Amino acid sequence: MRQRSRSRTARRRRGRGDEPNEVEISGSISNKGGVCPALTFTVGSTPVVTDSKTEFKNAGCSALANNVRVEVKGTKQSTGRVLATRVEKKD
Repeated sequence: MRQRSRSRTARRRRGRGDEPNEVEISGSISNKGGVCPALTFTVGSTPVVTDSKTEFKNAGCSALANNVRVEVKGTKQSTGRVLATRVEKKD
């Protein structure tokens, strides 16, 4: 039974939606860098990173630019960055 517990914990660590550090932030993009789909940018004072698993809503990855308003959902990493699971462009 102890092994099952370890397996669940390992899956939870690897899973993108099961993390206890899920966050949602919104604001304007600043300091955008990188190449789609691997972007880095800041929303407010929070650094955000995207990857190939990030879902982009209401605009493609390439449409994101500084001063574009977005809502970001993701997991806060130990580095303080948010690994985005979804980035939604807001009007």
